[in-house]
Amino acid sequence: MIILSLIKLANSLPPCASLNRWYLDCNMSTSKDPFVITCPSSGYYEYSCTPVVECEGETTVKQKVLCYPTDGKSPAIALTLSVVLGFLGADRFYLGYPTIGIFKMFTGGFFGLGWYIDIFLIALRIAKPAQGNVYRFEPNANFRIRLPGEVWM
Repeated sequence: MIILSLIKLANSLPPCASLNRWYLDCNMSTSKDPFVITCPSSGYYEYSCTPVVECEGETTVKQKVLCYPTDGKSPAIALTLSVVLGFLGADRFYLGYPTIGIFKMFTGGFFGLGWYIDIFLIALRIAKPAQGNVYRFEPNANFRIRLPGEVWM
């Protein structure tokens, strides 16, 4: 009896959702160009994988990877609005905080003090867009991303 239960335990397959990613065949790109991946404003890109080994359960496994958003709120626009129209709450309206924006508008940027504080909060990116979104990624000429994989020369 014990031997049969050990054989059954040894023959059981692992669940597909708990497989290591080395056992998954993933297709990250949904477009025709495999190098074009648009990152949503949440900062996480979700893609589907299929197991290359035998496993139990759902055969399509969803994976998430951290990415740099290509849409969303621009930090440069938020900072410009904060410096120029921050006493009217324009920066908070832009970031998606209408209640704070209305309060800043009727109090003159929290009597000037909140206006200066918001400039620093937005410049240091402590004040983020509402609903858990992140700022849009804006690369400059000095920024390079190194991707794992083959080296292209």
